[in-house]
Amino acid sequence: MKNFINEWEKIDHRTKKTKAALVGALSSIIKENRLAEVTVSELARRASVTRRTFYNHYPSVEALVEDVEERVIGTVLAMLEFNKELFSPGHTYEFFLKLAAGLKRQKELWKLFSSTKGNYRILERLKGYLEKYVRGFLGESGEDKETFSFRVRIYLDSLIRLFLEWMEGSMKISNEKIAEMASRMTEALLGTKDKK
Repeated sequence: MKNFINEWEKIDHRTKKTKAALVGALSSIIKENRLAEVTVSELARRASVTRRTFYNHYPSVEALVEDVEERVIGTVLAMLEFNKELFSPGHTYEFFLKLAAGLKRQKELWKLFSSTKGNYRILERLKGYLEKYVRGFLGESGEDKETFSFRVRIYLDSLIRLFLEWMEGSMKISNEKIAEMASRMTEALLGTKDKK
C-alpha cells in the first residue's frame, strides 16, 4: 500500500480543494442515500463543480470512493505503524488512546463507510491489514489455525464495530473511555492482560 499521506502532500492546492469538495459532497449524499445510489451529476452539483471537472479527477464514482478508502486505510496504517511498539501486551490502553485521537480527526471520512450505508468493502480490506498486527501481537498461540483465525476475526469485527459506532456518534464517550473499552475487549477476546 502506498504512503497516502506523502502522496496527498504532493498534490497542488487547487486539486486538493476540488477533491476535498467532492469528498464533502460524497459525505453529504451518503448521509441521505446508499453508496450505490450516488451519481456523478449529484456529486458535481453538491461540490459546485462541473461534471467535466469531476471526470478530470476521477473516472467514476467508484474511483472517488476507492480514493477515499485508500486515504482512510492509509491513515490508519500510518497510525498503526507509528505506534506499533504500543500494540503489545501491557500497552494496549495507551495504543488505543493514541488511535482514538487519530481516528477522531478522520471522523467525517469514516462516516462514509458506515455499514448501514452498504459499503462493507473497506471494513473487509481494513480487517485484512489489521490481522497481521493482531497476529504479531499474539505470537504463536499454540491453538489450531482454524480456531486462531476465528478468534482473530471475532476480535477484529468487534473492535471495528466499537470504533465505528463511537465515530458515528451513537456512543457519546471520551477518547479515554473508548481506549479502556478497546483494551478490555483485547484482553477478553485475545486473552492478554494490560499492566495497570
